[in-house]
Amino acid sequence: MEREQQTRLLDEQGKKDARGLWEEIFQEDTKMFLDYYDRWKLPENECFGIYGEDGRLDSMVQLNPYRLRVKGREAESRYIIAVATRPERR
Repeated sequence: MEREQQTRLLDEQGKKDARGLWEEIFQEDTKMFLDYYDRWKLPENECFGIYGEDGRLDSMVQLNPYRLRVKGREAESRYIIAVATRPERR
C-alpha cells in the first residue's frame, strides 16, 4: 500500500524540521554555516516539504529570493539552495 504524503509550504516549525534534515543529508556543512544561513537567509526564503504519515519531514526544497537584471529589466526570481530527501524515501 502506498503511503500518503502531505506537501506544504513550511512554517517556522517546518523550517526547523528542514534544518534537521539538512544536517542529516549535508553532513559536510558546518554548524557555523548553518547558523549563519538560518539567521540571515532562511527568514526570506521559501521552503517546501513533504511529510510522511509518521509526521517526519521526508523531503524538502529551499528557494532563496534573487533579483535578476536581464537586458535592462529587473525580475524577481528564486534559486534552489538545497534539495534533500531521506535515503529511505528516495
